[in-house]
Amino acid sequence: LLKLEFWDAIFIHADVAERLRHQKLLRPRPVGPLSDAEVQDRWLGGFYCHPGHSQSPMEMIYQQVFLYDYRRWSDPDVFAADRLEIIRAYLDHWQMPRDR
Repeated sequence: LLKLEFWDAIFIHADVAERLRHQKLLRPRPVGPLSDAEVQDRWLGGFYCHPGHSQSPMEMIYQQVFLYDYRRWSDPDVFAADRLEIIRAYLDHWQMPRDR
């Protein structure tokens, strides 16, 4: 996981990251991999929890187009299995093949 940007998690292959770090184009590597809790903390502490999130022009346009509240996917009060079922239902609605 390189960073979280708006709705997206940006991943980078470890080899590419090391080359970029060697060229000083990427910050030094954090100690050890991020735990699941650290990834969730970064997600919840990012764009979705920012006070200006709901007033972002980008967010308003996005909601007008898609009319879907993706925050339900990361609600810590809902069991992970239930959240996965919500995601599966969403993907089924958009006819996304399950073999990807």
